[in-house]
Amino acid sequence: MADLPTMETKIAEELSLLDSYRQLERAAQLVILGITRRMLEGQKEYGILVIQDKTRDWIEEALEESLDQSVYLQIEAMRRRLDAAG
Repeated sequence: MADLPTMETKIAEELSLLDSYRQLERAAQLVILGITRRMLEGQKEYGILVIQDKTRDWIEEALEESLDQSVYLQIEAMRRRLDAAG
């Protein structure tokens, strides 16, 4: 069995990742910050995310969210067309 990483190794990896984040262009940083914001909102509302949670169907949830997104995009596209038509 492989040795678990030491705390120092984990901290070094996190610092390296943070340095990589700082090297990203601003738009990419904003995307990551947006994802972080959503994760924090979800944690506040639903609690800690448990990857091993077998009571949730992640594929089904993603499909439902994707379908909702399609509805939102279609509504916005229709609104913009109506606005452009005057």
